[in-house]
Amino acid sequence: MNLFSKKLTQNIPQDAQAGFSVALVALPMCLSISLASGFPTGAGLISSIIGGLIISFIAGSFLGIKGAPAGLSAIAFAAVYELGTGDTWVGYRLTLACIVIAGLIQVGLGLIKAGTLADFFPASVIHGMLSALGLMIALTQIPVLLGSNVTNYNASQIFFHIPEIFETINTKVAILGALCLFMLILFESLETKLWKYLPIPIVMLLTSVVFVILLGLDKQHTFDWAGKIEHRPTEFMINIPKNFLDTVTFPDFSKLFTAASLKYILLFVLIGSVESLLSAKALDKIDKDLRPSEMSRDITAVGIGNIISGFLGGLAMITAIRRSVVNVNAGGKTPWANFFHAIFLLVFVLLLTPFFSIITKSALASLLIFSGFKLVTPTVLFKSYKIGKEQGLVFLITLLGVLFFGLLQGIFLGIAAELVIHLFFGATFRSLFNPDVKTQLIEDNTYLVQINGSAIFSNFFQVKKSLQKLPPLSNVVFDLSNAIVVDHTFMEHIFFFETLVNKNGGQIEVKGLDYHKNFSEHPLASKRIVKDTNLLSSRQESIKSFAESKNYSFDNRKLMNTNHFNLYNFSNNFHIKYEENVCFGFLENSEFHVSDICITWFGKQDRSAVLTCLRVNFRDFLCPDFMIEKENYGEAMIATAKTHDINFIDYPAFSYYYLLKGPDEAKVRLLFADNLIRFFEVNKGYSAELTNNQLFVLRKPSVLNSNEIDDLLSFAQQLIVILKQNVKYEMVVND
Repeated sequence: MNLFSKKLTQNIPQDAQAGFSVALVALPMCLSISLASGFPTGAGLISSIIGGLIISFIAGSFLGIKGAPAGLSAIAFAAVYELGTGDTWVGYRLTLACIVIAGLIQVGLGLIKAGTLADFFPASVIHGMLSALGLMIALTQIPVLLGSNVTNYNASQIFFHIPEIFETINTKVAILGALCLFMLILFESLETKLWKYLPIPIVMLLTSVVFVILLGLDKQHTFDWAGKIEHRPTEFMINIPKNFLDTVTFPDFSKLFTAASLKYILLFVLIGSVESLLSAKALDKIDKDLRPSEMSRDITAVGIGNIISGFLGGLAMITAIRRSVVNVNAGGKTPWANFFHAIFLLVFVLLLTPFFSIITKSALASLLIFSGFKLVTPTVLFKSYKIGKEQGLVFLITLLGVLFFGLLQGIFLGIAAELVIHLFFGATFRSLFNPDVKTQLIEDNTYLVQINGSAIFSNFFQVKKSLQKLPPLSNVVFDLSNAIVVDHTFMEHIFFFETLVNKNGGQIEVKGLDYHKNFSEHPLASKRIVKDTNLLSSRQESIKSFAESKNYSFDNRKLMNTNHFNLYNFSNNFHIKYEENVCFGFLENSEFHVSDICITWFGKQDRSAVLTCLRVNFRDFLCPDFMIEKENYGEAMIATAKTHDINFIDYPAFSYYYLLKGPDEAKVRLLFADNLIRFFEVNKGYSAELTNNQLFVLRKPSVLNSNEIDDLLSFAQQLIVILKQNVKYEMVVND
């Protein structure tokens, strides 16, 4: 991409602002990641500055911020101590050589178009690996947080040295570290616009500096722990040379071809490339302009960055997802944001080096512990388990494998476990890597892609080759009727492909899943083909029984055409993937449909959700358009409305609780008479939008059970009766 093209330079003011926001987040992250890697403190800054100043001009990602990632710090830390056999300076220079060679290999991978590498890894393995890395980082930083000098052990060794760690705790440092960690947890829970301009890590560092001065940690001091009085110099502070150029260090290639060096070269290539590609793919999904990254080009750019960074003493770099998301949220539009983030980092380094000398390692460790444990909370495991029990199992196998056997071994164990599961459910060994893909033109501009055997993570790159051969602006029909197994990762790929096709005006249809059994209720759950005809899930059976008891109709098919939702403002904030489990009938002479819809958020981190909604098409009367929602609740249904909130002086409780809008305020005020206002006051928790005489109702943003659906219909029926009463002044009967 040409950074100097008019299309990219017109956003420079916005990108500069975003770059400043990213730099504020990147500064403490670079310092802390250097600390966790066993590198000099300035190494992370070198990596990020190079990633912005140089790599911005050749990168293949529009929104990616290049820099040192926390995920590679565990690999770097292990390399420093193993290669240096205890001498951290020697190990550091030998590790730099590994980074340089890893960069050369990454350049080669990019040139041979190996950007599809990320497509091979199943989602649960990736999440398990990231969680394990987060746990490893957090555990190794606990001694640093407490001010202990026992810091040379990896995550699995920490547990065996707990007594030794606690014998050497510095109480003042430990208090400061605990305070910093508490601040991060507390500030994270406080939603305020202030954090957009002054990120939480910066607030924490500034506060920690105040306590450093108050506790006298920047001077030689004494501390009392376990009955001991000892003196410690200022070894708890980070150390960056006053002249930043003194940070530059050159690699040592003397042990390049040892088994240990080759192992770490492979780890830097594999983990760094995969993590960078996955970050770029995640950013593509939250890019409002839906600009796909050039994956192979991005790997080449990262490789060039690693060569330069390794030669100058910096850490390995990737597309750092956390900083990239900050860039998106701050309004970054083009790679210029990455460039400006590096400029601001360089300014910070030149102006604030004296300030760095009173930042404690303990404060930086708190940031790493906080970030690390966020990757391995029970919620992360629960999310994998919710997708499917087999996904939760693969997640755990990968997590434990990485912790106890190493990164490569853990990843291979996770992949092997996923393949064994697919074989158990009927996939043939041949189809694991070589799917039978047939593509044919079935009508003008519409192609049928039939996938036989299995449709899983390990063979998607073969399917992707077939998709890339299709003409632009094509409509695609995926036929999975002969796919024995369809896994979660494959479904994720298909729906991301759908987003790109929809952007270009095309349509995607997935058919042939009527005889597949889902592994869970998740919208993108793995599924396998079955011979029996009773294919309904427990939820579908429940909804079907409910429909039959009420003399309603039920359709369990997955409906990809969701254009009927486009008239609602609700859909302007979401992409509706599909609709299923449709229960339909009549309420007060008006046709209704209750269904589960799968949505993804526009402009936010990639995530999907399923919720139950009600649509009613009025036949015998006309009603003015309006939208009503709880104040400050998601703003999903009212974000695009141009009118202001309609309040009623005589009903302060209603006006406080609800946000009411409509294009014709006078008509909305007439409609919301006493009876309708009282009705909504009694039935809090419901949201409604009426557009073009079609009513859309939500009870809560989740899937409803049969009893809740019955309540939803009862609410809608009462609402329709009141609306009919209140619009008599302009009733029109459609004969």
